[in-house]
Amino acid sequence: MTKNIDKFREPKDIIPQFSSAGHNVFGIMLSEISKLKARNKQKQKEADLKGIEFKLEQTPLHYHFTNDDLAVALKCTVNNLYSTMPIAAKKLASSPVRTKIKVNERRVITSFLNLFVSTTYDSQLGFSIKLTDDGRKYIDKEIDENFAEIDFNRYVDIKSKYSKRLLKILHSHKKESKWVISLKLETYKKLLSINQENPDGEIDETFKREDNFRLRAIVEPFAEILAENEDWIATDDKKLGYELRKTKRTYTHIDIKMRYIGSGHNTITASIDSNKIETNDNNTCFLDQSSSTEVPAAPLLGLSDVAEPISLTDKEKLIAKIQLYKMMIKDRPQLMTLDRVLEVFALSEKYNFKLDDDELNTLYKLFAELNA
Repeated sequence: MTKNIDKFREPKDIIPQFSSAGHNVFGIMLSEISKLKARNKQKQKEADLKGIEFKLEQTPLHYHFTNDDLAVALKCTVNNLYSTMPIAAKKLASSPVRTKIKVNERRVITSFLNLFVSTTYDSQLGFSIKLTDDGRKYIDKEIDENFAEIDFNRYVDIKSKYSKRLLKILHSHKKESKWVISLKLETYKKLLSINQENPDGEIDETFKREDNFRLRAIVEPFAEILAENEDWIATDDKKLGYELRKTKRTYTHIDIKMRYIGSGHNTITASIDSNKIETNDNNTCFLDQSSSTEVPAAPLLGLSDVAEPISLTDKEKLIAKIQLYKMMIKDRPQLMTLDRVLEVFALSEKYNFKLDDDELNTLYKLFAELNA
């Protein structure tokens, strides 16, 4: 395994159903293939300049990663691998991926593809992967022509599988950084492999209730990406990164309002226009054709003047963290640990953001229970 994993390319039209750890291992394998492709391209250029023939290095069928390789890449201890990797191996091996295949200019079909012959984990030997011939051919082609390039370290930093799948959607549109991605909620579910039909024709009903779906697959992933990933900023007024739209009384569409600024930026610029471009799957993208303008800090969640100077990027991350904590206090208080309760109190005092009476009562109750 090559060292210093930076970025990897994942075929845009692969829609996996892996666990979070499985996504990470898949990303490591794809990074190996991405680096091989880059080496081939560089050597081909050198050969062309010298006027000599160059034989391309073929994408391997077999991959092996030691425990030390995995621990370094995934920023964890070897002991942590013992609990996560067996599940990842089992899920990878048992999950044919859903792929989109272009039949012609007007017709795209969805089918299942078995990527792996086997995926195994041994506590002593590490993780082994063997691709199918069809899997290698598909990845080989798509990784050159139709891919999302993702920052591996950012990918590993986020923990939820839905956050990882959302990050891929964002990176698929990274170069169109002034676009608002408007999707039907059913399309969004497909891209996140939620409540979809498996190869046996059965529907995997991960979320039977829509409110659970919105919490786990929309609210939490957007909040996690904004809190942990400084490359992306929200461009909607509430700084959530998205807006939900209703048809009559039912939520039917999601407008993803995020912009890629890359690491190292300390200013936020974005502008959204309503110039629409229709896509072939009845979704709509909104392209901004105006010049970028600075986005003022939004008064989200009662966040008033900050007590001490912080960069805009830091403020965006702070807002996202507060948003996540307020959501947990209201909807999932069982996730609040004593450290998290204490951090909310500290953030409230330091940055002077407001908690309503219900939130304060819940926090005091949690503090008493957790401190007992």
